Amino acid sequence: MTDEELLHSVEFIKFSNALTTPLTLQVGDMNELYNKKNKDLRSELKKDWVIGYIFGWTNFLYQQSNFSEISKTGFWYILYGIYSKWKISGLDEFSEHRPFFKNIEKKIDKKNNELFKGFEKGHEDAVFNFKNRGKGVGHKISLKRYLQEQVSNEK
Repeated sequence: MTDEELLHSVEFIKFSNALTTPLTLQVGDMNELYNKKNKDLRSELKKDWVIGYIFGWTNFLYQQSNFSEISKTGFWYILYGIYSKWKISGLDEFSEHRPFFKNIEKKIDKKNNELFKGFEKGHEDAVFNFKNRGKGVGHKISLKRYLQEQVSNEK
């Protein structure tokens, strides 16, 4: 299967929707709160911690899928979808994101920064939710908590 066939397959589309839905719900829940406080949610989504969280979340779940054995492009395409949908990257086309992704990877490799902390938390939440799916255990929603803290801490 080519990358192009993979990205347009029904299975991949369903998987990418399932992977991103919990992130979308966490962010969607914050719209009303940010609007009430007259704060810009989009600017919060551009912070390194959030970018790292999304990367860590997506990385773990993608590695658990059969798609990881077929193509790395699927992983990058999912990230592209999230970062462009929420206007985090400021880029429109998939082909423009390579330097953006490389910069994220470099910051994660350096550790000891907000992007790495977000990455670790996103990974941790994804692991917890993956291991406890169907057990009636609550979901980890650290992205939502982070966004709540950010709007509450602003004056």
